[in-house]
Amino acid sequence: MAKKMDAEAKIAPVNNKYAQRLTALTSGLQEDKGLRLNYKVYLTPEVNAFAMADGTIRFYSGLMDMMTDDEIRYVLGHEIGHVHSGHTKKRMQTALSASAIQTAAASSGNAQVATLANSELGDLIVKVVKAQHSQSNENEADDYAMEFLSRRNFQRKAAVTALEKLDKLSGGRESNWLSTHPAPKERAARMSSKLV
Repeated sequence: MAKKMDAEAKIAPVNNKYAQRLTALTSGLQEDKGLRLNYKVYLTPEVNAFAMADGTIRFYSGLMDMMTDDEIRYVLGHEIGHVHSGHTKKRMQTALSASAIQTAAASSGNAQVATLANSELGDLIVKVVKAQHSQSNENEADDYAMEFLSRRNFQRKAAVTALEKLDKLSGGRESNWLSTHPAPKERAARMSSKLV
């Protein structure tokens, strides 16, 4: 999966400022608690980062533009937290299962079931399952990031400032029950309470 995504993305070459910055930030971080990690930067204005179950971690240059080095380290710890907690693997399994169920229902031969599966309501049911799973995962990954920052003697306050920046970017929109992530403002407040 990572190879496919890398093939479709514009990756920062080794001599690029983003790649050099990430290399400096991840120096000595080729593994975490036995998990081998590999990093790349996608050259895109999008603000994002993601991890895969095999330790692949990708940062988007848009995210790197708006974050300090300490905030990038928080994001790194957060993404590693998703992998260590099995979220990335579970997310793929959930997505595949939901898709398989929806496809099976659509081809069941029962016109009413097929119509429901192919409808917006069918999509809504899949969204609800994913959202409920994802919000708790985000909190767990945030907790791991705080532990990661502490263990490495990095600035823990960066978790709060990074989330505050994401909140500004989102326009302060509150999360709702269908959101896959709790609102950054809620997450920042939660992380701030852990600084004491």
